[in-house]
Amino acid sequence: VKLDVPSRGPCNRAARKRIACGAAAGFFCSFRNHIRRFTASGTLRRAGAVRCGIMRALQLAALVGLQAAASVRGNVNRTESSSFNVLLPMTLHKDGGYSHKEALFGIPRYGNAIMEAAHYSSNDLCSDNEDTHPSPYVMIVERGNCSFVTKVRRAQHMGASAVVVVDNHCTCEHVNVCVPDPTLGDYDDGSCESVVPLMSDDGSAGDIVIPSVIIERQDGLEIKSWIEENPDHNMMVEIQWHLPTPDPRVEWDLWTSPIDFDTATFKEEFQDAVNALGSHAYFKPHYIIYDGDSYGCVAESPTDELFCGDQCSNSGRYCFPDPDGQRDYGLSGADVVRETLRQACIWQLYGSDEAEDEDQHGIGIAWWDYVNYFNFHCQSQSGFNSEDCVRRAMEAADIDHSQVQGCIVASGGYDERSGENSILKSAIEDKVNKGIVIMPSLFVNNIFEKGAMNAPVVFDAICAGYEQGTEPAACECAGIASSSRWETCIENCVEDEDKCGTTPEPENSATVKDDGLGAGAITLIVLSVLFVAAGAGYGYFKYSQDRVRNEVRDILAEYMPLEGEGASFGIDAEVV
Repeated sequence: VKLDVPSRGPCNRAARKRIACGAAAGFFCSFRNHIRRFTASGTLRRAGAVRCGIMRALQLAALVGLQAAASVRGNVNRTESSSFNVLLPMTLHKDGGYSHKEALFGIPRYGNAIMEAAHYSSNDLCSDNEDTHPSPYVMIVERGNCSFVTKVRRAQHMGASAVVVVDNHCTCEHVNVCVPDPTLGDYDDGSCESVVPLMSDDGSAGDIVIPSVIIERQDGLEIKSWIEENPDHNMMVEIQWHLPTPDPRVEWDLWTSPIDFDTATFKEEFQDAVNALGSHAYFKPHYIIYDGDSYGCVAESPTDELFCGDQCSNSGRYCFPDPDGQRDYGLSGADVVRETLRQACIWQLYGSDEAEDEDQHGIGIAWWDYVNYFNFHCQSQSGFNSEDCVRRAMEAADIDHSQVQGCIVASGGYDERSGENSILKSAIEDKVNKGIVIMPSLFVNNIFEKGAMNAPVVFDAICAGYEQGTEPAACECAGIASSSRWETCIENCVEDEDKCGTTPEPENSATVKDDGLGAGAITLIVLSVLFVAAGAGYGYFKYSQDRVRNEVRDILAEYMPLEGEGASFGIDAEVV
């Protein structure tokens, strides 16, 4: 059983050098180091410290047993790429772990785990907190009153290694066993959450380096109750991050919309990369729209006024905020929903597992062709709603217009007074279940990718997801930072797989590397600068010397007698 113990003392260093450490050796190492924490100059400070050290060692030995049992079971309930569990007390330990969601900020420790004492915050961490706990530890805090980022940042400043946020809402699934926050109502009106929210970045989380997760309310209250009832004992929790299991195919998902201008350039540049990766990568686009029912937009009868107006379609069921902010003219949210349905149908017909051409499953080149044509020719106010522009885009992508229309009608349509639409309903459910709040969002092997939507960067992330030795030839182009050279490499790879990884050599390759200056050119420039500096220095020196000489002559002239006067006093008036 691998023992992950704090790196203190030679015993731990020796244990870390081994691949595995037996339970008995782990107990000895933990026992010795915890006793050392309560000694000074080899002498025990007090008997209570000895008992405390022994108890902590026994706790860690029990922890080793739990880890061994988990490895034997080999069946851990993992939420996305991580797991959360209580290790001590064992009465709160759950086989498979607690339901939770990772934050979209901070730095997760993939392939590692944090196993530390847990402390419940005395306030909501929206203001200064006077709690003091010996680091490292895991801070547990309730959701509410400020952003997730604010809470985690304060915990980080207090020395926490990780943060567990307890939801302040009950999920609808657990209303019967969950005690709601009294300030939020009793959920008799059905205002419970369908899923636990995603801890998203508010745009200021660049300084946060500790990881965090959110757990369901009923679980958090049970943990809180135990901590309050056992002030003399520490709870130990574990947050573990699992490396995604690589295989010969990488799955990646993009959450976008027809007016996602931030990804327009990316989609254009990445289409050749999709071709180059071929069946080695499985792509799926997802569309972001909003549930009109949750905003009270749905009309109960065909004659009712549409509360949300033209921001929604299908009697207020499927909505999108007005893209240009002008309610009386321009594009409407319903226009975006209509184009969303059209593009979703194109993917279903030409890229999903339902597509007739099996070679296009998870690739969907026709979808890429249509979307890129639409983005660069139909995004004007007149073009977005132009049936002619849509038809031209479909012709350019070799898409059957009648098939797409058939898909739209079969799914339920998008008219103002239509009913439910199966494709749009599924899009909302996927968005809610995944907790998507940011557009665009990219996932590679089910892991959220942070950073700019840049084609070479996304390509690198995809190629990093393959099992070693199974990377497609196109991944020879990974790691090229220059966008222009990366595009050339991908184009060569699409043309001929044997050319994958080849890029044009810079001119005068003997002296120039990566469009930079060669050593000879740099030396010449440095020598030229030194020569000019030396010449300027010498010139200034001569100028200063002449100036001082002239000043001395002027001073002497003031005290020398004139030629006639010098003769009358018997003084030689010649000035040398």
